[in-house]
Amino acid sequence: MSAEYLAEALKRLASGLIRQDDLSELQQAVASGNITLTSASQGGVAVGGNVSGSIVGSFILPPEVLKLLQQTPYRPAALPPPEKLADRGILPPGFRLPFSQNAVFTGRQDDLIELGRYLLYSHDKRGVVVSGMGGLGKSQLAVEFCYRYGRFFRGVHWIQADLDIQAEIAENGLAMGLPYWPDKLPEQVQATLKVWQEEGGQRLIVLD
Repeated sequence: MSAEYLAEALKRLASGLIRQDDLSELQQAVASGNITLTSASQGGVAVGGNVSGSIVGSFILPPEVLKLLQQTPYRPAALPPPEKLADRGILPPGFRLPFSQNAVFTGRQDDLIELGRYLLYSHDKRGVVVSGMGGLGKSQLAVEFCYRYGRFFRGVHWIQADLDIQAEIAENGLAMGLPYWPDKLPEQVQATLKVWQEEGGQRLIVLD
């Protein structure tokens, strides 16, 4: 997603021309932190963000756009060709990934493409295990994969395996902003797992 494309989408929405593709672009930009919505008497103000290091601009959005935005389910981006390494992109709404992009990450292209091919194109949904000695960069590979391929999933959820697993699952549910959030941990885990199991779409769950 480029700043120019997002700006054009916002112009159409601000003019009252509402298209599903433009709503999805705005939704993804808000989820990734590239756009911030603040209240205004006419609706909401989309404040310029840092898409590709560019300022998008400010737009007054009609109230119906904000209402539709809240009701619009996330639609994963169209899949890239299986043999092509995906560019880095934004993450789905409600993601949990406690690591920033590694600006100096290089190599491992074949590994990333192979992971994408298996997880997105294969009918075998049992998951993938990346193994090796400590310090080989397994976690960095997983983080890079999330930033390159996360937008093609319904959600991206990170679980730190050396911590309390139940608490980690609950942290993912909290990041998703699930409604009627329970007070107790067991119910929080159940609520999170229920959404993962019942909501349509493929989710990327990383157990590190």
